[in-house]
Amino acid sequence: MIPALLSTNGSSFAIRAMPTGIGFAYILALGFLFGWDIFKKLKYKKLIIPIITIALIINFSYVGYIYFFRRPVTVGEIFNEHERSLSKYVLDNKNQSYPIYHRMPQDGFLTLAFFDKELSLPMVQKQMIDKTYADNGFIFKVCNSKLNYQKQTQAIISEGCLDVKTYDFFANINNPKVSYRIPYKDYSLKTAYFITR
Repeated sequence: MIPALLSTNGSSFAIRAMPTGIGFAYILALGFLFGWDIFKKLKYKKLIIPIITIALIINFSYVGYIYFFRRPVTVGEIFNEHERSLSKYVLDNKNQSYPIYHRMPQDGFLTLAFFDKELSLPMVQKQMIDKTYADNGFIFKVCNSKLNYQKQTQAIISEGCLDVKTYDFFANINNPKVSYRIPYKDYSLKTAYFITR
């Protein structure tokens, strides 16, 4: 028990939680009792109750805002919302043919395979073994640092493949080479994928 309490490994956190919770509950109870004793001795109880109520309302509204409004946006991106958006774009444009430059082509392909009803499991397994990730005319390729992405036509390029200068080139809203952008759904306002003409 003692070595687990001193460890910083992940499995020890569950063991440490119970003794720590008991200690914190004891300190919290002492704080409530001390605060109650002070509150009973105060002359202006009617003034303090609204102040505490307002403080609690502010805190609960902040927690509600974080939980119901901000968290769904950030959690959506944690679970690769941009990958799902790319898959939707590919499935909506099956008549086209594009190479998709991606940092992790296997992950992008697996997301697409999850949503594409026409891809069979044996076909996906064969492509995973062969490391050829393709669906119709869309071929997932690993990023190539020697490739000049600014000259690529009819390609889907992940922002992870781009350096800062090239990203700024594609991010320019007036750039005629970019036909469509797939943004991240978080608060970064960055673009996850650029589709070039």
